[in-house]
Amino acid sequence: MDVYRTQQREHLRTALKARGADLTLFDDANLDKLWDNWYRNVRALSDAAREGLSAAGLPPGLIDHILALKGSLPAAAEYGPQDYLKRLRELLMAARIDRPNEATLQLIVRRHSSRLIAASSTETALQLYEEAKLLPGPSTEAEILKQGGLAVDGPAFPDSSLSLLVAMDAGGCPRVLKMLLPVLPIAGSSSASGEAGSSAAASDAAGGPEAAACRALCHGKPEAVPLVDAKVITFTLGPEHSATYSHYPGVYAAVLMPYYAGTVAKLPPIPLQVLPAAVQRMVEALEWIHRVDFVHMDVKADNIFIDAAGRWWLGDFGSAVRTGSAIMSTTRWFAPPAATIKAAAVPQFDWHMLAVAMVIEALRSVGLGNKWQEMLIDGGCTPRENILAALKVLRGRMVDDAVLGSLHSLVERAEVKGV
Repeated sequence: MDVYRTQQREHLRTALKARGADLTLFDDANLDKLWDNWYRNVRALSDAAREGLSAAGLPPGLIDHILALKGSLPAAAEYGPQDYLKRLRELLMAARIDRPNEATLQLIVRRHSSRLIAASSTETALQLYEEAKLLPGPSTEAEILKQGGLAVDGPAFPDSSLSLLVAMDAGGCPRVLKMLLPVLPIAGSSSASGEAGSSAAASDAAGGPEAAACRALCHGKPEAVPLVDAKVITFTLGPEHSATYSHYPGVYAAVLMPYYAGTVAKLPPIPLQVLPAAVQRMVEALEWIHRVDFVHMDVKADNIFIDAAGRWWLGDFGSAVRTGSAIMSTTRWFAPPAATIKAAAVPQFDWHMLAVAMVIEALRSVGLGNKWQEMLIDGGCTPRENILAALKVLRGRMVDDAVLGSLHSLVERAEVKGV
């Protein structure tokens, strides 16, 4: 469902194709099984045994095919982290980054090896590198602890965005911290806390549109509104700060929110009988966003968080804009054809994207989770008629009327000329 899963599959296909594999045997479901059971590279496939492949849930014929390839696979010792790092350097050079920050590269190798393995194109390599640059280094972590009372560690969710970091607050509660850009530069100062950090204007400017949207949507919202309980915090790095990981002096902003069990995209399919209640929570979240004159513009399963009680919370306001403003970013796969960059954002786009996300969840629940792309996407986006066609498929799978009714209501709310 998410871009990282697509990257993982493409990485495995490339590795298998180079060694004469019959790719028609490797559908998305089997590629996911390989990846999820740590058969993520040539080295792992070289060491594979029948017992492990069988435990991963692969069919016998495919296991035989993989084992037959072992003779053409390089020895395990020939593949390792430095091979993938070399490839990353080459891809970054192709993206015109000739001298990447060495500390950032080593951070990727040490903490984000699965993303390093999956980065097989200039686009994915550049995305990985730019996300890693946002990660705090040791001195930045020390300042976050000193000024915000937060002990920060690595990514909160495996194989997800590096920008979501796990943290522990002063009360011992796990939290999620998302570092934001832009940084507001400051003039020289003699203290690490920096006098600019006490300036309301400086704090408000740091973090850009995402911080502004988060403040407007979450600060002071009614408790019953199922948006993530997020708030924007700021901290200052003084002129004497040593920028090991590309963090220079300035006022930084970050979004702080509770630690959730995961996202809808990363967890097993939701039982169909509880999907209408989950949909209703997202309806209430969008109604609040639209009431305060915003459009989310990136409603998808990756941005819906689930707590330990099974409740859904809509988050990630990096694409949110004022109603009628130009769209700055969105996930085109889930958007209608009219939701192009620079087009005016309207609430109907959010309802369309929620309908797509929830139809995908229903498809996952009836065993069609590996078919949603071919069923829904056309021309890089999802037209309304494809959603309706998918609903007919779900009806044919004897999906309950209550579920279908909740999905149809989203499609109706999304109806607008041109969508």
